[in-house]
Amino acid sequence: MRDGVSKEVNLLKVWPAEGPKLVWSVDTVGDGFSSTAIQDQMVYTTGKRDSVEILTALDLKGNVIWQKVFGLASQEKEWPQSRCTPTV
Repeated sequence: MRDGVSKEVNLLKVWPAEGPKLVWSVDTVGDGFSSTAIQDQMVYTTGKRDSVEILTALDLKGNVIWQKVFGLASQEKEWPQSRCTPTV
């Protein structure tokens, strides 16, 4: 529906002191500040590796399905990492 309203029930009112359980993580998407976009059981994000920007698609378990170089990374010294979030 994409209206920004969660239909989830029984959510925690308070987080545990140790925080939520880490479900998975991945370190092969490159550096940056991109958020993720999720659609049809796929997670998309961007990152910078060496001097290029990379778009990565992962499954819901964190496995890389594919990666695609989509351009040269910014050479700006103040903000050198990827900052774009994919739109699906």
